[in-house]
Amino acid sequence: MPENKNYFIACIRFLSVFVAVFVLQYVLYFCIPDAVLANSVYHTFIVMPVIHVINFIFPAEQAYGLANSIRSVKVDLEIVRGCDGSGMLFLLEAAIAVFPCSVRRKISGMLAAFILSWCLNSVRLLVLFYAASFQPGLFASLHNFYIPTLLIALSGIFFYAWSMKARHETRKAD
Repeated sequence: MPENKNYFIACIRFLSVFVAVFVLQYVLYFCIPDAVLANSVYHTFIVMPVIHVINFIFPAEQAYGLANSIRSVKVDLEIVRGCDGSGMLFLLEAAIAVFPCSVRRKISGMLAAFILSWCLNSVRLLVLFYAASFQPGLFASLHNFYIPTLLIALSGIFFYAWSMKARHETRKAD
C-alpha cells in the first residue's frame, strides 16, 4: 500500500509541475503587448516566411504581409494570439520540462518542439490560405476542427518519439 501512495504523490507532483510550467508560459506570453506580437514577432517570423512560400507556389495570388496579416487579392488572414502555434508549443515544452531526463536532452527537445511548432503552424497557414482562396467552404472546418486535431496528434507523436529516445539514452547512461 505505501508503494501506491508514493506513486500517487509522484503523479500529483508531476502533474502539478506540468501545469505550473504550462501556465507560466502563458502568463509570460500574455505579458507581450499585442502590438509587439503583430508588428514584430508575427510579421517577421510567421507572416513573411509564409508569404514567400505562397508567392512561390501561387504567384498569381500576389500575396503580401501587413503586420500580422497575410493578404492577397482574395484573402485576408489575420494571425492573432492563440492562432500562432503557441498553445501546441507550450504543451510540448511543459511535457518535456517535467520528463525525467538530462537538462541537455530537455533543451534539445524544447528546441525541436519549437522548430516543429513553427513548421506545422506555417504549413497550417499555407493550407488555410489555399482553402480561403480556392475552397472557401472548407475554411471553417479546417480551421476549427481538422487542422487542430491533426496538430494535437502530431504533437503527441513527436512527444512519444522524443520521450522514448530520452528514456533510452537515460537507461544507457545508468
